[in-house]
Amino acid sequence: MGQLDAALVDLNQAIRLEARNAAFYNNRGLVRRERGDLEGAITDYNKALEINPQFPDAYSNRGNARQDKGDTDGSIADYDSAIKIAPSFAKAYGNRGLAYLLKGDMVRAQKDFDQCLTLDPTLKPSLQEQINRAKQKIATGH
Repeated sequence: MGQLDAALVDLNQAIRLEARNAAFYNNRGLVRRERGDLEGAITDYNKALEINPQFPDAYSNRGNARQDKGDTDGSIADYDSAIKIAPSFAKAYGNRGLAYLLKGDMVRAQKDFDQCLTLDPTLKPSLQEQINRAKQKIATGH
């Protein structure tokens, strides 16, 4: 059994024991997304947000899963929600910037990248890697 499989088993058990814990659903969503189960991940993020509508990580993570599915507008709406709840959530700005980049809105993308790095300069290497991947995706049409 791989690490993701073991994590999924553990999270399923945790949810059975404590079904109103939003963090467990959020974390299971992360595992499901990593395994490629985007619908399952989104379902878990939805449940986390049903339990705790003020959970910025769940909004941001759902935004990531929506972006993976090609729902850029939905992902931007989720990042907006995460930022509204937690204005200093640097990764949400970076993620929203990537979504704007994929939409071709370079002005908004750059503004969000700048805000992300103002809030957390240590994100620069990973953000640059994600920007490069997004630009490659745009260039190849994938």
